[in-house]
Amino acid sequence: MSLYLFCLIDDLVEVPPIAGLQNESVRILRIGDFSVVVSDFRGNQLAPSKDNIVVHERVIEKFMDKTTPLPFRFGSVISEPKLHQFITENAASLKADLEKVRGCVEMGLKVMTPALPQGPEPQSGTEFLEARKRQLDLQSTVSSIVDASVAGLVQHADVSLVAKTARPMVRIAHLVLRYHLDEYKSHLDELVRQRTEWAFLRSGPWPPYSFVTAPRVL
Repeated sequence: MSLYLFCLIDDLVEVPPIAGLQNESVRILRIGDFSVVVSDFRGNQLAPSKDNIVVHERVIEKFMDKTTPLPFRFGSVISEPKLHQFITENAASLKADLEKVRGCVEMGLKVMTPALPQGPEPQSGTEFLEARKRQLDLQSTVSSIVDASVAGLVQHADVSLVAKTARPMVRIAHLVLRYHLDEYKSHLDELVRQRTEWAFLRSGPWPPYSFVTAPRVL
């Protein structure tokens, strides 16, 4: 029997009344200084179906009501001995990640800007680098403007360009303290009103997936 991993916490909380994958009971496995939220799992892989993803998210979000979980990626299946090994080998980075996200949630933001001027397809390495620089400059500009609008309300940010979209799109994940959440949303509302040339897609609060630096469970 394998284990399906949902999230990791470093405090003791009651397990909410919720079933995990394959309708197995959710339980907490104590390993060292950590509590790992798991359920028993038959097999070695989990199909990425909508129903399975919903269960994965629902379990983690139940623990968000009680503490700040460090989430495992969807589909993390491992044997118990290998889980003990993973926790032991990565204890320092897991502790650092938990400390970083403590009391926080992740808020997602996608910003779609007007299209960049279209030139011919790059024909040389230099032209390719120039096109790439224009994209990175746009990413930096969008990020700077968003950062200024929520200054003092964001603990950390993760910024990237979304590839192969009709218009340039910048993805931003913000780590926000729970008690700053209403103010954060209010500041973003003001930015949306000001930047009418941009399209915004907001989501969250989510578990802090974008701010896990520890290696993925194999």
